[in-house]
Amino acid sequence: MNAERKIALTLFCIVFVIFIFSNDGHRTTFDEEVTLRQATWLVTLTPHPDFNLGESREYFDYPELFPNPDGFICNIGILCSPATIGHSIVEAPFIFVNENLNIISEDDIWDTNDFDDQHYVWWRNSLPSNAVFMELFIGPLFSALSVFLFFFVTRSFDITLKNSIIVTLLYGLSTITWAYSQTSLSSVPMITFILLGFLFFRKYQKENSISNLIISAFALGFAFLIRVDAAIIIGFLFLFLIALVIYKNRSKLKLFDAVKTIISFAVPLITSYGFYQLINYIRYDTSAVYSGFRSILTNPDAFTPLPIALFGLLFSPGLGLFVFSPILFLVIISFSDLYKKNRRDFILLLGIVLTHLIFFAQFVFFWHGLSSWSSRYLLLVIPFLLIPLGITLGRKLTKRSFIIIFSLVAIGVFINIIYVMQDVSWFVWGLMGNDDHGLYSLHGGPLRIHPLTIWTFEFSQLTHSIFMAFNHLQSDIYLLKVLGVSAYSIILLGFLIPLWYYLIRLHRTVITKKQIKTDEFGK
Repeated sequence: MNAERKIALTLFCIVFVIFIFSNDGHRTTFDEEVTLRQATWLVTLTPHPDFNLGESREYFDYPELFPNPDGFICNIGILCSPATIGHSIVEAPFIFVNENLNIISEDDIWDTNDFDDQHYVWWRNSLPSNAVFMELFIGPLFSALSVFLFFFVTRSFDITLKNSIIVTLLYGLSTITWAYSQTSLSSVPMITFILLGFLFFRKYQKENSISNLIISAFALGFAFLIRVDAAIIIGFLFLFLIALVIYKNRSKLKLFDAVKTIISFAVPLITSYGFYQLINYIRYDTSAVYSGFRSILTNPDAFTPLPIALFGLLFSPGLGLFVFSPILFLVIISFSDLYKKNRRDFILLLGIVLTHLIFFAQFVFFWHGLSSWSSRYLLLVIPFLLIPLGITLGRKLTKRSFIIIFSLVAIGVFINIIYVMQDVSWFVWGLMGNDDHGLYSLHGGPLRIHPLTIWTFEFSQLTHSIFMAFNHLQSDIYLLKVLGVSAYSIILLGFLIPLWYYLIRLHRTVITKKQIKTDEFGK
């Protein structure tokens, strides 16, 4: 293994340890719940006990929420779910491992002294042990894998080794990537496969190898099976590829080579889409079905004008991506530097970012993501926003610039810690429809959350989370509870200190070898 791969692996280990040791080990959203159920059915090959063949429809297992579920009648119990098949597939191995090895048992570990809300204690202890194991590991693993892949992606843009390491750590620890490593939401594994596909797309650009393009398409196709909005980046990359092929052969168009290239990319993607439709056919005897939250799509009052939604997604006090990940404020400078260095790469990255921004601002009705931490629909654009920063860091930075960058990084890390150390969804927001406490007690009308929680710092979830952390912290970290403060601290530092030391040593070794080669060449 060469030094660069060792560095990437070390970065993976560092962030994986941090993600695991800050994980809460439970689900938070309804999206996570429905996927967990389908994954469990797939592993055990046993549907929900209330499933009735020929009668049950999507959401049948949630009679308290959907007493009369609409949609098509399910043909098979283990797939009678709105969850995507790809998302449940990536969860299934974790459930299978604990089902057979019993790493986490059914023993309740939370008691009435841990939290003020006793219903929360019951809710935490109600999660099956297989699910706890899955929730504890899936988010950290796939988030750390995305960090691992992101390092190689930055290197594909000819960013120096040192700056690639820095930007990779910023991606993992100073953006909301860390916060979402706590979750089992579909965005987390989707990003991993998107970055894998994008990395091989970059390899194709550099090496002109069809095999790299095919691997890229299969990875992107699986990302689509996890979360269908992966189609946005897939569509843009497909158009970019067509333009690239035409540009490469502009002087002497080789029609056969051009068609072969496009088909090599298209066939795996078409296969993925075909599999997606096949699953829907197996589920409902029809492929023409939207497997998701249809009630959201039928609410005309949930629309927000495009400019307002764009500003909200990026800069609103309650969920703005740049507010919760302030290092991204440097995007204007960094993209300008990228434009000067490589206009083709500039178009590629900017195109990915803009297509996502416009799509989610204009076509996603609940663009704010309800009580999500920042703009969860924009998780995917974070790595593509950060890549140009590696080029900017290559500049000779002034002391003032360094202080600004360091401050933005520190604030981003602080915001992540504020989130992972407590259950913001429960203790800050409260239960939906609750009039007693939490931000949900502000009645929000058709948006289901009050506009004040989006547009003001006074009622921003960030403000309230900081206040609660310093005034009434209720720690919600799984391993901290299991190990105790002393053992938790010793084990965490026991992992991180050697890893940091090894990373620094690896980097110095690479630099030293390059210097020796340079000196020898000079002689």
